Amino acid sequence: MAEARLRLRLLTLACILGVAPHPLAAQGYRFANIPWGSNGAAIKQLLADQGMNFVEVDTDGDYKFKGTLSGYEAVVWGLMSSGGVAKFSVTLFTPDEKARQAYRDMKAMLTAKYGAPAELVETFDSPFREGDGREEQAIREDKGHFLVLWRQRVGPDTSYLGLQITEKLNLFLAYESPKWSAELDRRRAKLAKRNSPF
Repeated sequence: MAEARLRLRLLTLACILGVAPHPLAAQGYRFANIPWGSNGAAIKQLLADQGMNFVEVDTDGDYKFKGTLSGYEAVVWGLMSSGGVAKFSVTLFTPDEKARQAYRDMKAMLTAKYGAPAELVETFDSPFREGDGREEQAIREDKGHFLVLWRQRVGPDTSYLGLQITEKLNLFLAYESPKWSAELDRRRAKLAKRNSPF
């Protein structure tokens, strides 16, 4: 459920953006420099070269990996579309007290690489506020919001890169290829059909 909320937040934020940064590459944002459309064997090899261990292929044909990234334990999912990777979902398991600093560090690194983000949300809902000593509690209660999104036009579609702190005080990154939107629609339609009483 929390994963679905994270994806919904990223998708909602992506939909409300109006201005895209200057294009950086023909393929948009890429995790570990892996070309979009790479098949399962290729992403297994490319991620193994970076110290990530293959775990499984799930029922949707998506590839799961575990390892260490940026000094933290990590889980990486390569989400597939028509036999090629269309999205990477990355979770870095940060200690609670280091989540905001890890977020700031990752945001700075991604900004240096890709330029200024298209959208930035770093707020607290009442009764919480920055500096009150309860920032982690606010995030756990979904009253502290830390999200940054990059958006880039690639041909007729858009590539996205999102970073956020989850309610479990981990970092979540989503690298979405221009093909991911259509794949997400296909998966939703498949799920709706499976859950339909007709």
